[in-house]
Amino acid sequence: MAQEWDIDKTENGSITVKSRVFNQENDGKKSQIVQYEASTIADVDISQLLKVIKDASKHKYFSEDTEESKKLRDLPNGEWLVYYLVDAPFPIPNNDLIVKMSMIEGVDEVSLYGTAVPDMYKMEDVKRMTYYNISYEIKKIEDGKSELITKVSMTPVTKAPDFLVKTWLPDGPSDIVKNIIIEAKKVNLD
Repeated sequence: MAQEWDIDKTENGSITVKSRVFNQENDGKKSQIVQYEASTIADVDISQLLKVIKDASKHKYFSEDTEESKKLRDLPNGEWLVYYLVDAPFPIPNNDLIVKMSMIEGVDEVSLYGTAVPDMYKMEDVKRMTYYNISYEIKKIEDGKSELITKVSMTPVTKAPDFLVKTWLPDGPSDIVKNIIIEAKKVNLD
């Protein structure tokens, strides 16, 4: 059974982070699940946020410990494949992640979804994350402001003690959102 969500405010209350860490059993094997949702309203245009999030090469600037991020190739149906190499802090080994991304556009909102597809790219000399789901939801608010919500559910490549994982929460997800905003403000729309 999943634990209740912890809810925290960071950055003087401007970012809300919901998070939880729990263990789940599948086919007799226990897995650690780390989930978070980080949200904020920022003084940045929706198109600037979208440009940053769609550019996989920029993900290393907002994803903590990510040494490399790049788009591998376009896939059918408007999807694309992204590669991440993570230089993880001890005791977690360095690892990589292959994510299939898709996008749904609506009126004044865009959602991007990613799911781990570990078998869609050759193995490197690091462990590969096999369970990872992410979404970025961007909504246009009046006066050039946007709401950004990012949600993640993942199983780390190595189980660390829950208390150790929780030391990363809520600041880790908060920093990701804050860094996306910083990168988006650098985007020139001209």
